[in-house]
Amino acid sequence: MDARHFFGSSETERKLDCLRRYLTAYTTALQNKAFSRIYIDAFAGTGSRTETKAVLPFMGHGEESVVEVSTPGSARIALETRPAFHHVLLIEKDPQRVAALKGVLSEYPESRAQVREGDANRIVQHVCNR
Repeated sequence: MDARHFFGSSETERKLDCLRRYLTAYTTALQNKAFSRIYIDAFAGTGSRTETKAVLPFMGHGEESVVEVSTPGSARIALETRPAFHHVLLIEKDPQRVAALKGVLSEYPESRAQVREGDANRIVQHVCNR
């Protein structure tokens, strides 16, 4: 299975950095409050973001080429946030991306996280009604 997930523009990395800083501030500010911190990612993707970048030839040797660079996506950022969320819910409709997310969760055995496959609107409504 190919877990690469190409998406976003040049602004995506900046947005993900803002998300990382916000989640850290959020969990820090609420770490001593008497309620659960829950993160829901309704369109979780694969947990990572892959992009291609041009590589210039070194000292006139070789031709210009491209390399693929993988960086954490929003799901992985949420799982890595410290202080940690009490629960992380990752929702994805695409079965291949669901499989990739389940692989990501295996890297974080201490997290209370789950992947739900299906329509995000329906799942979020169900979770909120509970």
